[in-house]
Amino acid sequence: RTVRERERTLRGAFSPPWGGGGERDIRSTVLATPFTKEWRRVCADTRLQTLNEVRGVVNPKPYLYHRIVNHLEHCDALEVEIDRFATVLEGANDATMVPSCPEWSVNQLAEHLGHVHRWAEHLVRVRATQRVPSKEMDFARGPVNAPWIRSGGASLLATLRSGNPEESMWAWGVDQHLRFWSRRQLHETFVHRLDLELAVGRAPVVDPLVASDAIDEFLVNLESAGDFSPDVRGIRG
Repeated sequence: RTVRERERTLRGAFSPPWGGGGERDIRSTVLATPFTKEWRRVCADTRLQTLNEVRGVVNPKPYLYHRIVNHLEHCDALEVEIDRFATVLEGANDATMVPSCPEWSVNQLAEHLGHVHRWAEHLVRVRATQRVPSKEMDFARGPVNAPWIRSGGASLLATLRSGNPEESMWAWGVDQHLRFWSRRQLHETFVHRLDLELAVGRAPVVDPLVASDAIDEFLVNLESAGDFSPDVRGIRG
């Protein structure tokens, strides 16, 4: 096939139900496209992994990876998730066990998330050039409750939003820029909000776009995560 024919095939695979087509529509809809057999068939048939490859551009990083990292949108979504987590926590029993996090109670889950928020905020605020262990940071201590979660989350959001997403800094994942942390903290909070809702018997509410981005972020950073979670090193897609 010619380059143009293969590009048309890709455009058709990701065309939204309301019509249109083209790069702009691909950008706005591909996250909502399920990883169906047809999706895999198109990718295999065209022998491509990125739109840039179709155009003959040598680029080792996936096109979708560049497309979905929108720092401010991730900050906005993170704000929603922090509020949701804190709201559910207000009515939860600290001693309730979390089925999706074996051996953790609701209190331990909340403490983990609050510490992660404060750890990430410190890293971004000082523009860390290497990993800084959380034990070296002077976290604000106090009761692990909804106000504590909201306080740490507010500081994290303020620091993220005041920064330049393109600024280089240390991150444990592939993207060595400040924007890594808005995306990472969104999905850290999103997943643990689902954990908390399951623990208290609520049916989790999931935004399909956030969920799709969470899967992509997990896969993009899977190899890097092996540095601190050896069990994932054997996972291959």
